[in-house]
Amino acid sequence: MSKLYVIYGGQCEVIEIGLELTIGRSYANRLRLEGPDISRAHAIIYLRGEEYILRDLDSKNGVLVGDQRLIKHTLQPGDRITIGGYLLIFDPPESLDISQFTRKAADGDRKLRETDTNIHKRHQRYPLQAIRLSFHDDLDSGEFPIVRASSALRFAHALLTRLSDVNDTGKVCKEALDWSVETFAAHRGLIALCEREGDKPRAVAMFDVDMHREIKIHQKLLDWLFEGGEALLSVESDEGAKPASLEGMDYAHRIAMPLVVENQTRGFIYLENDPPAAPFTVDDLQRLYCISLVVSRKLEAAKAE
Repeated sequence: MSKLYVIYGGQCEVIEIGLELTIGRSYANRLRLEGPDISRAHAIIYLRGEEYILRDLDSKNGVLVGDQRLIKHTLQPGDRITIGGYLLIFDPPESLDISQFTRKAADGDRKLRETDTNIHKRHQRYPLQAIRLSFHDDLDSGEFPIVRASSALRFAHALLTRLSDVNDTGKVCKEALDWSVETFAAHRGLIALCEREGDKPRAVAMFDVDMHREIKIHQKLLDWLFEGGEALLSVESDEGAKPASLEGMDYAHRIAMPLVVENQTRGFIYLENDPPAAPFTVDDLQRLYCISLVVSRKLEAAKAE
């Protein structure tokens, strides 16, 4: 498997690229870089056939390969990539002396970090329309988004196959939840079907998978999911505390997707993990959106019967 050497501040980290490696300042990226010259979503390296492609994601300060600023580049062993103050070396030869790029880091130097649990979290809302547009853009544009889009479609197809002979509402929810927890390696999860009671949503049925402790859905989170039926993703942030609208909730990694039946939000799929497990990402929202479409269609069919 191809590797990327990441050098900064006298430190060298080795990252396995896998199918794709997102790079940027946001904690949603697999490789998180810090600094004012780094965009939140700066670049991506993805596998196409047997080659790795580097692509600039319309970043503010660009990506240099050697001394040339490039938008898209087929990586070759030994290629040196500069992003902000970071030097990235793709599959360096064994003869390369990494020590020539490293030095003892001075006190106060920034360090590369992929995981840091001593931080605040903030919660981002994602209108379903934006998720739909992003997903269909993935299908229609460029090569690199196809990796994510095809993955999401495989998730949805596998779940649809699993539910092909299941029509009972309870069984649909239970099977879909088991699939979601397994797929995302979540610690806990639930599918809630809800109705309005005055101005407040009220859960009328819950199907949960709890690996460690009881799941407690805060009323503020329930309200949030029903205000316009938006998806939710908690992301790690060093920008301060979470919004006042969600004060009082703990800091578990959260992801949630509404279930829309006949253009009305009738419930949601909710998953959470405890730190230091990796947080959910925007790509996970895409996959969960596909799962929610399958469940919503099955619920519509069950209601029609």
